[in-house]
Amino acid sequence: MKKTPTVNAGYRSPIREQRVDRRKDCSVPVVWIYFNASKHFDGRMVDVSARGGCVESNQSVTPGSAVLVRLMSSDGSGTDWIIHSALLAEVKWCLTLPPQSAYNYRFGVKCFEYF
Repeated sequence: MKKTPTVNAGYRSPIREQRVDRRKDCSVPVVWIYFNASKHFDGRMVDVSARGGCVESNQSVTPGSAVLVRLMSSDGSGTDWIIHSALLAEVKWCLTLPPQSAYNYRFGVKCFEYF
């Protein structure tokens, strides 16, 4: 069965849908880093599935790279954020978003399997 690209935040991705798991739209602040690097980048997770997700950021990322994506969660105060969860994943693709978007890039990640 051929799947069509998912639409998020009013933007249709030209990347052919490859996830076999159902996506759940979200808008969760994230901090991500290249695995074993120290410089971090802000962004937001726009959808998530059992084995991957889609992130928007102002920093482009190289497909094939290993990244650690930390999903942040509010502590209820409205000012502080705490780490809610983290994904260790491979970047599968990265696209430039239209100029009117909140972020410059969107990239898809597939979680590494843990044994």
